[in-house]
Amino acid sequence: KGKFIVPQKVDIALRHDVVFGEALMLMDYMSAGNRRRYGITSGTKMCLTTPTALVQDTSEFEGLYQGVIHDPNGRPVAYRLAEKETGIVVKRDHRAFDAQGRQMVAHVFDPVDGNDVRGISRLVAAFREYLQWETLVDVTIQTGILQTVFAQVLTSEKPSAEAFEALEALGESQDGKELRAQFRDYFLAVMDKAAESEISVGSDPKISHLAPGEKLDLMSTGIPGPQFLPVSNELQRGMARAIGISVASYTMNYEGATYSSTRMEGASLHPVVTRRRDRIASPICQIGFEHLVDELIGTG
Repeated sequence: KGKFIVPQKVDIALRHDVVFGEALMLMDYMSAGNRRRYGITSGTKMCLTTPTALVQDTSEFEGLYQGVIHDPNGRPVAYRLAEKETGIVVKRDHRAFDAQGRQMVAHVFDPVDGNDVRGISRLVAAFREYLQWETLVDVTIQTGILQTVFAQVLTSEKPSAEAFEALEALGESQDGKELRAQFRDYFLAVMDKAAESEISVGSDPKISHLAPGEKLDLMSTGIPGPQFLPVSNELQRGMARAIGISVASYTMNYEGATYSSTRMEGASLHPVVTRRRDRIASPICQIGFEHLVDELIGTG
């Protein structure tokens, strides 16, 4: 495609290995006419494609297992890819080696078992931990917002139901009627005043004058609790290991880091990095270099 340089393709292959558990690259040779058209000299081209293009079909009659066609000895001879042609998705077989024995398809992955044909995402082990961590953060944030918004207590000296029952018990005497009327007028005046006041909590908080005898208290929230950080750090530790980076690099939190702990992080990650370089990056580079050397020898 001519969009990326070789180091970028190696980076993409490593990311494919993390996400899909495998990387897939096809080798091609551009004719002299096409090279003149684009103004380039080298005909060797590395086409990195997504591993999802490799079909999941299986047919023992063809020796096909999850998109890889094998010979009777179990060696891959072709790869069946789903490609778009004139707007229609077609399945096409790509030979693993050409007539001269050169490797034309690089399908690299780190197998777990001797019978493995396809790779598995390195994030599988961290999917559950990530979902748990995401749920933990969401619930903590939502609970904190709810407590912040509703952690308010409005205390009022307004009479309770017992006071109204006591007024009713005064009977229908003249004094009782006058007392009830005066209390009703007072209570209605207080309610009218309270209707004019407002307590608003949101993007534009506002508290107007309260009614006589009312008091507004803001309560403290208990979110996040002391158990949030230990649980969050434990979940993030597994996710960072699956990706292949340190916990501090993943969380951007270097609190409590020491010289010895930083060295231990590097020492524990070094085997992971070198393994992925040897199993994923090196084969991708090797096949490209081999084809380029063949081209240089052939063109003199």
